[in-house]
Amino acid sequence: MKAGLNRTTIIEMAANIADERGIANVTLKVLAAELGVKPPSLYKHFNGGLDELNKELMLYGWCFLESKITKVAIGRAKDDAIMAICYAYRNFAAEHKGLFEAMQWNNMYQSEEHLQATQGMVSVFFQVLESYELNEEQKVHIVRMFRGFLQGFSSIESHGGYGNPLSLNDSFDFALKAILKCTFEIKFIYTSQTSHANKKYYQYAYCNIQIKCIGNVFSCFQVKYSICNQCQPAQRIRYTS
Repeated sequence: MKAGLNRTTIIEMAANIADERGIANVTLKVLAAELGVKPPSLYKHFNGGLDELNKELMLYGWCFLESKITKVAIGRAKDDAIMAICYAYRNFAAEHKGLFEAMQWNNMYQSEEHLQATQGMVSVFFQVLESYELNEEQKVHIVRMFRGFLQGFSSIESHGGYGNPLSLNDSFDFALKAILKCTFEIKFIYTSQTSHANKKYYQYAYCNIQIKCIGNVFSCFQVKYSICNQCQPAQRIRYTS
């Protein structure tokens, strides 16, 4: 066994190969050649072979990304912190295209360990949102929104999926600022449990979902609906703008 060879050095070399040559070139044969060992030597560190290595590479990537966004968030708050995190995420995906693809390639939710790998990154968002007046449910919605935006934009960009010559930097900046300018207010007003014709039912008397956007980036919408499970058919949602 080559001196100094361990799981960490193997994973770091795999990440370098992924970034320089693409994730398809991360094979035990290529990896062994770069490390100056024979392929069987790698099985001493990864009994599961390439599958195990790919999973560990995914974990390494998410932890690496977490360290990047944590670093830029320090000393910042609210919108400034979110902007820094989002740019750090996109820059990471651009600078580590192979590793970023490896992070998406494996099923990151098949074990508690993999789930925790992504939760580290997610927790940074939640910590920043503590400075806003939001309840826990609203925080979850907002974090999901940013995850969807960042992962989607970065994935399409890394694969060259944007064909229009318009500046991607401008598009990212525009989209991010538009999201930040929008505040989401969800208010639910419930009537108490009551009875009708000797039958108990719940009535959602009124539900307001207001999406307010600062700076006239988008229009404001108000959605109202009324549902009575026992006494009346559910009414169709009415949209007004």
